[in-house]
Amino acid sequence: MAYSRPALFQETAMFDLNDLTNTKFRVSRRLQQRGIADYIESLVADTLISRHNATQATSKRSIEDVMVGDSTYVDIKTTDINSNFSMPNLISIERLRKLYQDPENQIVYVFVDYEVIDEELDSSVYTQVKYAEIKSIEVRPIETISWCCMHIQSLGNGQLQLKNAHSEIKLYEHSREEWLAQLRSEALIYIEKQLAKLCKYRQNWV
Repeated sequence: MAYSRPALFQETAMFDLNDLTNTKFRVSRRLQQRGIADYIESLVADTLISRHNATQATSKRSIEDVMVGDSTYVDIKTTDINSNFSMPNLISIERLRKLYQDPENQIVYVFVDYEVIDEELDSSVYTQVKYAEIKSIEVRPIETISWCCMHIQSLGNGQLQLKNAHSEIKLYEHSREEWLAQLRSEALIYIEKQLAKLCKYRQNWV
């Protein structure tokens, strides 16, 4: 049976990427997980550039990997389906707050699940070849991701993360405005917790 990420929402029609699913390519046996992920991210980015007139990010600090049009920021996230755990960073809550002050702006995630496969060529000499195969692609604007799938972690001013990239990314079934209202609530809860920690730490110095 073909692998498919469990999800309530599939918006791959937003971008023409479906034919990349089941793409299989040979990789060096010395190439580690990050190198394989970088290769896949480049493949998806190049596809968006050629098919959707996207443009490459201007710097490594950009929130997007590619830009589609003037207001769609696309970030590509890869997950090895056989890894033990994956809790990817999405975006700083402060950068998200600023970005979404403009109602035209949208950040869209392309979640790519892949598998690394070792295939034996000659059992008599124990020769193996290493492949990576794209198993599924899911395209999700951030405001369609349910808050039960995310949390804010103590990185910088607060980093929005997926709790577990191997789990179903559930659909947020309300409006963008309601999603942003929940972002404000979650951010204030996070900030209050950080302030409490700082106040407690301050007592060490007074």
